Amino acid sequence: MVTDGQGGRGGNGGNGGSGDIFGGNGGGGGGGGAGGDGVVSSAAAVTATGPVTGGSGGNGGNGGEGVSFLGIGGGGGSGGSGGGGGAGFVLQQSGTLNVSANVTGGRGGAGGNSGQGASGGITPGGNGGNGGAAIVLQQGGDVTIEAGARVNGGSGGQAVNGGKGGDAGAGIVLQQRGNIEIEADAYVGGGLGGQGDSAGKGGAGGAGIVLQQGGDIRIAANATVRGLGGGADSGLAGDGGVGIIGAGLTIDNSGSIIGGAGGIQIRANAITFTGGDNFLANTGTITGGIAVQGGSFAPALTSSAIGTALDIGAAPLTFSSGTSYNIRVSPTANDSVTTSGVATLTGATVNAAFAPGSYVTRQYTVLTASGGRNGEFSSLANSGLPASFIASLSYDPTHVFLDLALSYTAQGGLNGNQQAVANTLEQFFQNTGGVPLAFATLDARGLSQASGEIATTAAQAAFDAQSQFLNILTDPFTSGPQGIEQSSPALGYAASRESKAYDAFAAFATKASPAANLEQRWRVFGAGYGGNARIDGNTATGSHDTTSRVWGLMGGAAYAVLPQTHLGFAFGGGGTSFGLSDGLGAGRSDMFQAGVFARHGLTQGGYLSGALAYGWHDVHTDRLAPTGEVLRGGYKADVFSGRIEAGWRITTQFAGVTPYAAGQAISYRMPDYRERGNGAADNFALNYAQHSVTATRSELGARLDRTLLLDDALLTLRGRLAWAHNFDPSRDAVALFTALPGTGFIVNGAAVAPDAALVSAGAEIGWRNGFSFAATFEGEFSGNIQSYAGKGSVRYRW
Repeated sequence: MVTDGQGGRGGNGGNGGSGDIFGGNGGGGGGGGAGGDGVVSSAAAVTATGPVTGGSGGNGGNGGEGVSFLGIGGGGGSGGSGGGGGAGFVLQQSGTLNVSANVTGGRGGAGGNSGQGASGGITPGGNGGNGGAAIVLQQGGDVTIEAGARVNGGSGGQAVNGGKGGDAGAGIVLQQRGNIEIEADAYVGGGLGGQGDSAGKGGAGGAGIVLQQGGDIRIAANATVRGLGGGADSGLAGDGGVGIIGAGLTIDNSGSIIGGAGGIQIRANAITFTGGDNFLANTGTITGGIAVQGGSFAPALTSSAIGTALDIGAAPLTFSSGTSYNIRVSPTANDSVTTSGVATLTGATVNAAFAPGSYVTRQYTVLTASGGRNGEFSSLANSGLPASFIASLSYDPTHVFLDLALSYTAQGGLNGNQQAVANTLEQFFQNTGGVPLAFATLDARGLSQASGEIATTAAQAAFDAQSQFLNILTDPFTSGPQGIEQSSPALGYAASRESKAYDAFAAFATKASPAANLEQRWRVFGAGYGGNARIDGNTATGSHDTTSRVWGLMGGAAYAVLPQTHLGFAFGGGGTSFGLSDGLGAGRSDMFQAGVFARHGLTQGGYLSGALAYGWHDVHTDRLAPTGEVLRGGYKADVFSGRIEAGWRITTQFAGVTPYAAGQAISYRMPDYRERGNGAADNFALNYAQHSVTATRSELGARLDRTLLLDDALLTLRGRLAWAHNFDPSRDAVALFTALPGTGFIVNGAAVAPDAALVSAGAEIGWRNGFSFAATFEGEFSGNIQSYAGKGSVRYRW
């Protein structure tokens, strides 16, 4: 513990001697001795409870007088410079210093008077000595200035006869890194600059605190850190002292930081940053400017929440070229600085660090200077900025803005579906000023996941199932109601009644017997079908490979209202499953089908058939959101369809050949529905709009059949080869993000090729008792379609 301390006063400099009798200049006065330090300690922990004062510097000696000889006068001697004041307290080792009393640096000694020249001229007097610092920590450490204590740097010495006043000492100097805490009602200030004389400039005022290697400074409420004014008398006033100066500083101010008054500068800076990374928080007052002469400046402490708004009052803010202004940006806030003074920005860089979060705002105000703005920042550097954003700076006369534009195209190479999602998100961002960060960070795959393409595949699976159902109803070979008469020329078969094993087209070749028309009007049949289809996606549109599987069972009956005209109906049920490549989603549906059909036989082997059918699908979809979680959707869809077919059977020696043409239309009616997910996935849930997708196709080809007679049955071999043209190949859906109203877009699924080849092969065996069984294998092939299906049927007629 130190109860008091007083450094010794430096000795005065000697006076200069006069010139000799033969003429000559007087001798210069001697410099004053340096004042002694008040207390010097190497202890690790020191407490100062009593007053400590550095010794004053000695005054400079007076210059000697000049002597004249033979009319030539010698010049007077220069006055000696005053000695420097001693430090109040010096801690030689790194440690802690607690101060509860007054500590004052020594005053600089006054300059000596100049000697009188023999010719009457006056040589400049001596400069004042520099004041000593109040506290010096040579190896850094921690300093606490307790409540009520006062720390003052020593004043500069006064100059005379045109000499320069001595510079004042600082309040606290840390030569290595350390921390300073100034408690309530405490005061730390530099000394007053020494007065100059005549043409001599006054000495600079002392800084309040100097941290040469950085550190933390906390200033409590009602505490003051002050740079004192420069010296002034009849000459030019000295520069004011800076309140706080150093590199790598973290300042938390609840009190007052004041720059000293000066000469050329009206007031010195309250704070000057000379290098390193510097941070400032302020709930007190700052009088004087803030100058960033080196390093960087951040308007918040690292421990504070993002969004700190630093108000520095009327203090002007000046950035030197090559420095930087560091700000943190969160999805909802940003650090900023406000001054009612002037901000000078030319040559500095803005460094924006983006933190992760849930929302990103379009424009941030990062600096406000109601007193006006000089220049612009030279560049902007970003860290943590999502790849889908472009950042830039904009200005008005009193503000600097950080602007963010959402632009997924910066990633390059987006396909159609990805671009559709990107466009709607970018538009939402521009319209509303923000977008959830989960959307902003989407890469190309994330955009594909967000597109919800799985919704387009349910329709294709329904088309496949409904097409199978329609073909069974209208296929003259397998639908069941057709039969042949006994006199079929293809068989050379004769009997008194219609054969129970029948060929589908023989009925068109001859007139039905009256007995057959009366006795065999009803036919019933059952059938089952299943198939698998793959449609390749398109890289440009962004559609993915689609697979679908269908299965169904059905049964029905037909009645011959006229010998060659049959009307019938059928009901069925089954299911579908579908999915996308790259794990983008899958789904299934349970279905019900119902239809009516009619067939009319024409003369000479012709026929005309048609069917109308309805399908109902209970659809369920699952897909992965970009978060990796599952989104589920479900809805009930209606399917309306129709098919018409006409053909003409030509009998040849080897087989029956039936050229045919057909037209088919299927409309899938998807209602509006919403996906749902858990947690973060729900942000990506889509609302799908009510939408109808129609598949219309034509077929042109030929059916082949050849019948073989077995012991008690007929075996008929059948085949088909046809060309199908798809008039509506696209598969799409209209969606919007539930969390982002107004973000509508169209997502495209894999489109079928316009033209495809249809092939089939099958066999049927029929017995005289009226039963028959048939099986058929079918395929559809094109540039991007590979589809395989099989169906079987059993029929009975009476």
